[in-house]
Amino acid sequence: MFSSHVISADEHQAWFEALQDESSRQVFVYLLEGKKVGVVQFTEINQKNGTAFWGFYLGPSTPVDASLRLELAATTHAFENMKLHKLSCEVIEFNKKVLNMHKKCGFRIEGEFLDHHWDGAQFQSVFRLAMLRREWDQNKSRIESRLRSLSPT
Repeated sequence: MFSSHVISADEHQAWFEALQDESSRQVFVYLLEGKKVGVVQFTEINQKNGTAFWGFYLGPSTPVDASLRLELAATTHAFENMKLHKLSCEVIEFNKKVLNMHKKCGFRIEGEFLDHHWDGAQFQSVFRLAMLRREWDQNKSRIESRLRSLSPT
């Protein structure tokens, strides 16, 4: 999420190999209509506290509603399969589109880390957002309703 350079094949391979022994992380390839269009990952999974962070990456040519569909799939997995109590994420300030999508889907801003990330040219603030399990049912309905409104009739 915080990398802005083109990631080499060697970097990808090292990242993948590091996943093999890491029980506090789950990584999934995101399929849309049978095509690999992105990756979603859950990190810092803490079973005792029922908490985790999540993030996603989508390819540049994905449909407009792909990020919202991925958000629904990821949050459903987190709260229904992983049985989390709290799901958190972080968004760099320039990524207003994702920040607004998370908020519309029911994530709340819990904090802002000022000038937290150097992007190679300037410092960027980072927002931390979260959603609780008890908020999930209402938020799931909101996301599903938004997806229905985007689907052609």
